[in-house]
Amino acid sequence: MPYYTRTYNPQPTQRVASTDLKNEFQAIDNALDAVETDVGKGVRAPEATTALPNAASRANKVLSFDGSGNPAVPIAVVDLTNAVTAATNAANSATAAATSATNAASSATAAATSASNASASETNAAASASTATTQASNASTSATAAASSASAASTSATNAASSASAAATSATNASNSASAAATSETNAGNSATAAATSATNASASFDAFDDRYLGSKTSNPTLDNDGNALLTGALYWNSSANEMRVWSGSAWVAAYVPVAPGGSWVYLSTVTASNSATVDIETTFDSTYDQYVVVITGVRSAAASGDLRCRLKVGGAYDTAANYVYRSNAENSSASSYTLATTAAVGSKAAFIAITSNSSLTNAAGFSASAFVHIANPASTSLVKSIHAVGRTVMSDGNIAQIHSVGYNTATTAMTGIRFYDWSGNIGSGTFRLYGIKNS
Repeated sequence: MPYYTRTYNPQPTQRVASTDLKNEFQAIDNALDAVETDVGKGVRAPEATTALPNAASRANKVLSFDGSGNPAVPIAVVDLTNAVTAATNAANSATAAATSATNAASSATAAATSASNASASETNAAASASTATTQASNASTSATAAASSASAASTSATNAASSASAAATSATNASNSASAAATSETNAGNSATAAATSATNASASFDAFDDRYLGSKTSNPTLDNDGNALLTGALYWNSSANEMRVWSGSAWVAAYVPVAPGGSWVYLSTVTASNSATVDIETTFDSTYDQYVVVITGVRSAAASGDLRCRLKVGGAYDTAANYVYRSNAENSSASSYTLATTAAVGSKAAFIAITSNSSLTNAAGFSASAFVHIANPASTSLVKSIHAVGRTVMSDGNIAQIHSVGYNTATTAMTGIRFYDWSGNIGSGTFRLYGIKNS
């Protein structure tokens, strides 16, 4: 029977528990004690020697003794050798176990160290990453700052170029200002000359006006304000008759028809002729006023000679039929009395009312006709519509004729318009203004 048998065999990579190691060491220690006891027993002679086993039983065996000290069955050498080998192996195993335990502990320590190192490495790596990020940010900031510096440098260069250009412009402007100053000096001299000329012209203009309008006088003057002959068309206010008079070239005549008693004139509309076939005035005849006046100024024929006529718009349309009765008188500056020019009696009605007669309208340079045409009760539906025209015309031969015409249309329907036309063609030019006379 062997002194020691190992009951626990750990693997090289297996971790050995401290309890198992303790038990193995105890078993080895017990085996050694047993061997020591048995050896001690081998050198001690018993007091009474018993017969030894026979030679065959003792061959290749070690002598052993029982509990009384007597020789017992011999122990085979191989068994003893095996026991010793087993003890040695146990010791070696214990040593190996202890080494494994030490190695395991070292491995555990190394593992803990490695873990600690790994954690430190991780921390270092994170710190390195953070540092790298910070350095990258710093590098980006530096790049941005460098770009800004480059832009600022470019802007400074541009500003320098602009300043140089501005300086050159200022120099040019200074030169131009000097030139302008010289020009202004010349212009000032020219202006002084022009002012003197304007003063002369103003004086001449006033003299010309003074020759055309003579001011207020108590009787007909025979010379103008400078003592010169009267100009045809000259005007003055006759304070005795309270009327404006015009010099026809041979006589002073009333320049316009006095305003009818009762109220002031109210402007209503204007029509300007320009080579016009007709001039129609339709704004506005109604019952607002009992009397209306058409003021005709500067009328000229488009032809060498013609006469101004009119027709009335009654019943919503211009009447072009022979429904007009009129009488037109004219005093020519070459005659000494009124001359019956044209007429249309009740028995021989006309298709118009004549404003001028004897072809007294012309296109000769500087000559024209002007007149006042009174219209009474245009809105009435019970009275015929009548007109009264007073004015003057300078004829193509240079004589002036006084206009005095009356006429009416036989209809009693409301009148809403009046049409002027030249029997010889178009009205070359002239202005037609309509006024209403306030009733009170």
